[in-house]
Amino acid sequence: MERSITTSGNPFSGVHKGNFSVRKFLVTIKQSFFQLPSETPSNKNSKEFDSETSIKKISESIHVSEAIIESVLARLTTFEKERKYLRQEVNLNDLAKSLGTNHAYLSRIINHVKGKSFKKYLNDLRLEYAYIDLQTDLTKRRYTIEAIAFENGFKSAESFSRKFKQHYGEYPSQFLRKLKESA
Repeated sequence: MERSITTSGNPFSGVHKGNFSVRKFLVTIKQSFFQLPSETPSNKNSKEFDSETSIKKISESIHVSEAIIESVLARLTTFEKERKYLRQEVNLNDLAKSLGTNHAYLSRIINHVKGKSFKKYLNDLRLEYAYIDLQTDLTKRRYTIEAIAFENGFKSAESFSRKFKQHYGEYPSQFLRKLKESA
């Protein structure tokens, strides 16, 4: 029988008989990976996820072990929290290598868990960050569209504008104009 030495609700502080509670840590990582940050405007393209049963189903569906899926998801959570997706040079092969997996597993996991391709996943992270950043940082509103695009990991203003319009229904220039008018 396990007993917790601490009574705090923090799973990272749950020491059980001298051992770190890996199970609680993985459940927390899975839950945080599948929940959107509260400040994210929307993610209409993301699949609903029940962390208790889905890892096993995903594992069976994509023929990747549960341990690998959990490990990749934990590392993807770190990738997102550290905002490494804002670097222009991020690609599937390099990210897979840095996460300690291969590109096929990473692609399958993102496709199944997020319900989108790697490129769409990456672009959605960048767009959502740009959207929030422009709402909260007044100095960024004075940047050119090109500067905003580069700062958020896009290689061109045109690509950023097109994807922003597809995602939010308006061009970044229209969005910025509305923000400036409401300020």
